Amino acid sequence: MVDIALVREFQYVYGAVSPSDGECVFMRINKMNTDNMGGHLGMISAKHSEEMVLLVVDNASSHKAKALNIPANIRLCALPPYSPELNPQEQIWKKMRSFFANQIFR
Repeated sequence: MVDIALVREFQYVYGAVSPSDGECVFMRINKMNTDNMGGHLGMISAKHSEEMVLLVVDNASSHKAKALNIPANIRLCALPPYSPELNPQEQIWKKMRSFFANQIFR
């Protein structure tokens, strides 16, 4: 009999998509937290340094933490609780999940 140890590894993605031109900013991480969300906002801010960015976010704790560093050219607009259908980004996550569904590796 062979003992098989199952190990789960999670990957998370922060993503932002411009509804006007489809431009994307994504960041793949191993842990969702306030520091990583701040890093993602920093990436968006740098990429759109000459623009004011209105970013629609859900109610994840890392999106609304008091310690979150929000760049000067970004404003966060929080969706009402339990309303993922209002977030256009959710349609992208739905597609991506079909590519990255649970997989087993040796």
